[in-house]
Amino acid sequence: MTLNRKISPNVVEIKSIHIKEAQENILSNGIKLYTINASNEEVIKIDLVFDAGINVQNFKSQANFTSKMLSEGTSKYSAAELAEKLDFYGAYFQTKNTTEEAIITLYCLNKHLTNCLPFIVEILTDSIFPENDLEILKKNAIQNLKVNEERNSYLVRRSFNQAIFGENTLYGSYLKITDIESIKREKLVDFYKNHYQKGFKYILASGYVNNETIETLNTNFGSNTFKVYDNLAYKYISNNVKPTDLYIDKSNSVQSAIRIGRRLFNRNHPDFREMQLLNLILGGYFGSRLMKNIREEKGLTYGIYSTIEAYHIDA
Repeated sequence: MTLNRKISPNVVEIKSIHIKEAQENILSNGIKLYTINASNEEVIKIDLVFDAGINVQNFKSQANFTSKMLSEGTSKYSAAELAEKLDFYGAYFQTKNTTEEAIITLYCLNKHLTNCLPFIVEILTDSIFPENDLEILKKNAIQNLKVNEERNSYLVRRSFNQAIFGENTLYGSYLKITDIESIKREKLVDFYKNHYQKGFKYILASGYVNNETIETLNTNFGSNTFKVYDNLAYKYISNNVKPTDLYIDKSNSVQSAIRIGRRLFNRNHPDFREMQLLNLILGGYFGSRLMKNIREEKGLTYGIYSTIEAYHIDA
């Protein structure tokens, strides 16, 4: 049967939405473990969350480079060996760094969790930050920065954030090549020891979760090797924003990037969730009203979207 794409699919009303709440557990060393048992398939996702974001770094890119170097090997395994051993169990491991935290994520089959977690523990207790790999990472970062500085979307985002938050603030600060060149291995090791080994925020286990899963996580991360973070209060001085128009002259560009925005209320405002839904309808996905207008009604092949960015620190 040939699908007739001129006929729209039926609209079906969603009768109810059931979102499972996370269950809180406490490991032997006081680290909080949140579990969401939400799968019939024996697959699990483990998120280890640390107080190792940009907000606690001592110099630019310290948090980001520390996160990237975690998988570059330990005294026992090289980066290739770690990847090969996790791949043997069909597992996938990644690191992510944000403004306020760092996250290590492991995907694997539930039955292989006991085999995979020791490698993550190895990474968190014995990463060696090889000097050669750091130099390669720095060269790649410099090259990526040069490429980004040729992209209109990057330039307009950088200028916009600097205007909203201030150029030398947490949310308005951007890397320069000299910042990358000045990164030293010993500074990354210090950050690793202070904000990964002593900066555990919590663990989130989702997917196929049972009592055995909780026991396995406690066995691997419940020792005194890992410390709960101090829950410090971070202060942020807001930039005094005035309505203005900024123009970036890029003479060799064949297209333009435009960003329009403003400061908004925070998460505690009673209309915050409604505003998120409104933004989703307006421009939060590919079929949104903005995208429909510019592509379907005007026949243009450009991209347009809207977003609400909510930060942890009330600015």
